[in-house]
Amino acid sequence: TSLASVAALAVASNASIAGRVLVGVAPVVSLSSIGLDHPYRFRITRTAAVSIPDGTNTQIQWTETVFDPASMHSSTTSTSEANFVVPGTYLCGANVEWESNASGQRYLSLLVNGTTEIGVTAARVVTTGQTVRQQVDALYAFVSTDRLSLRVFQDSGASLSIGPVASYSPILWAVKVG
Repeated sequence: TSLASVAALAVASNASIAGRVLVGVAPVVSLSSIGLDHPYRFRITRTAAVSIPDGTNTQIQWTETVFDPASMHSSTTSTSEANFVVPGTYLCGANVEWESNASGQRYLSLLVNGTTEIGVTAARVVTTGQTVRQQVDALYAFVSTDRLSLRVFQDSGASLSIGPVASYSPILWAVKVG
């Protein structure tokens, strides 16, 4: 199991991970020794579907905080961004599920400060009635003034929704790892 997989699982599950250990081929590693038990982490989502216009880059506005012990996201100002209050290396990512449509492509981009892409994924839809689930992750050294956001794009010929689905769509998350 990679460190990225463990961190993503810990963030995704919102579990208390203090004092737990990872056991694998390598020696036992305490999660606290690799920095995954501190407050610099967040997971934000939406409570309602969002319509993404055809051919338009759109930053997702986040409406609900799942957890955010360091208050890195505001639900009232700059709701499309999370602000890094402590510099360091963070593992971050996002997940979405697009409504079914057989045309075009779908893109996700993790942005730092609204412009710098640090993670990108693309999917081409080939089957009628197919929903598209996408995930993008990145390991990045943030400074204390950096902001993280998710930009989405689709070119199906019509507006498409990204809807709230269980606990995985849409989400934006990060955890400090170093």
